[in-house]
Amino acid sequence: MFKIFTLIPLSFTVIFAFGNDQAISPALTLRCAPCHGPDLNGVGGVFPSLMTSELVKSGNMEGVIKFITHGSPPDSKSLVKMPAKGGHLDLGDKEIREIAKQVIELAKNYVEKKAPATASRDGYFKERFGPVVSTAIETAPVVSWPPAETAPERAKRLYQREKKLLAQLREVGGKEYERIGLDDLSKLKSKDLSNPSDQVKGTSTNSPKNENPSLAIDDQPATKYLNFDGAGSGLELKIKNSIVNGISITSANDAPERDPKSFVLSGSNDGESFIEIASDSIPVSRGRGKLKTMRFKNGKSFSHYRVIFPDLVGKEKIPMQIAEFELLPKLEGSLIDDLSKEATKLNEQIAEVTQKVRYIVSRAHLVPLGEDRRAGMVFDSETLSYSMGWTNDQSLKASGMPFAGAHGAAAVVKESYNLFRTNMRPGWAKAKEMIKKDPRRQPYKSFPRMGTLPKDWAHFKGHYVHDDKAIFSYSVGDGKVLDMPGIVKQKGLKALTRTV
Repeated sequence: MFKIFTLIPLSFTVIFAFGNDQAISPALTLRCAPCHGPDLNGVGGVFPSLMTSELVKSGNMEGVIKFITHGSPPDSKSLVKMPAKGGHLDLGDKEIREIAKQVIELAKNYVEKKAPATASRDGYFKERFGPVVSTAIETAPVVSWPPAETAPERAKRLYQREKKLLAQLREVGGKEYERIGLDDLSKLKSKDLSNPSDQVKGTSTNSPKNENPSLAIDDQPATKYLNFDGAGSGLELKIKNSIVNGISITSANDAPERDPKSFVLSGSNDGESFIEIASDSIPVSRGRGKLKTMRFKNGKSFSHYRVIFPDLVGKEKIPMQIAEFELLPKLEGSLIDDLSKEATKLNEQIAEVTQKVRYIVSRAHLVPLGEDRRAGMVFDSETLSYSMGWTNDQSLKASGMPFAGAHGAAAVVKESYNLFRTNMRPGWAKAKEMIKKDPRRQPYKSFPRMGTLPKDWAHFKGHYVHDDKAIFSYSVGDGKVLDMPGIVKQKGLKALTRTV
């Protein structure tokens, strides 16, 4: 059995407000807002506005009840047809009548209002939506690699070369290089000489407790080291006596003006007398969480290293911050260096036979998790699999129509800091070998395959809500499945769960 997840775009240039500051009820927030938007004014022509609906405006109570109960009629002109009860299988007659009554009442006082230019990063999933946010979601694109069975012979040959090259890397480099892929190898991504357990201190103690110097070498790019001294600040490390021929810096999660713009690296064997090894500029990061590598000549070995950042991207008196700092060993002339150069050539050849495919889940059901609802898992109701999940909501952008009322690239985008992301293919199939043979159509080469799976494979029915938890209901063959995402937290660690 396989699993999958995804996200997309939706937006509008106009939204509406309720005339008498009427807020929508928890029932409407839970049952209607996930598809029709936080103000029930629709989602960019995909999910229609309830406030401008002719049926709702007419005040026809029985007509609205019938529509909610049975879903969109066959002659509906809506781009997306509403399923019976909006997919909420636990929706009872009494609640349907109450929802119809509230929607009709709200529509009477609905007035147009200009949308904000952007959405706030906080509050949307925490306060305004129920246990399931039905939307489209997108993350970083994927490359159509490894090649499928139907791929050209050249692509298959290149793939065999890639596997052979990585096998050689593991043989030469040992366990330290087990998880390094072709991209990392081609970029001379070598072992970090520092370890999270090494001694480290800042050039001052002017740092928050939860953004201290140790977080610069914890191998966790979601954390960061911040120093309020700003330009001229840095850190010192004590490692096993080694020759350093490069450093790498990963930019922190926000405030690009705090990024270092230059560095000075010095070494010492007593922790007192330092000798300058190298100094240079640091390329400006085009985004957050980006790794920059600077290499230099050095033939001396030290056990203590100090790095200072004389300049920042911003000009004013502002803090300095980095997510990760790494000390890199010499590669030039080594077997690993030879493999790295070969990897660079191989990557160029692979690029000629591959193309990027947008990772979009158009029928995504985002389930916010945890007390603060900043973790999440995404269920794809077309492939019936979990596409992605995260415990860190950095890079999460909700700026499309349902959240800001303005057109944009995507309703929800989560480009990085994802705990996992699966391949864009069926989560279930009649036989294991069919998983790789996705029968759905692919109208555009740069987009993933679209549409539901064959009904005799699997079929989505909707979802239940119980005790603020979402439970997805679908069939697989003749079997019935209830599928619930969740989160557990113990000893300061978080883990995403799936209960079937």
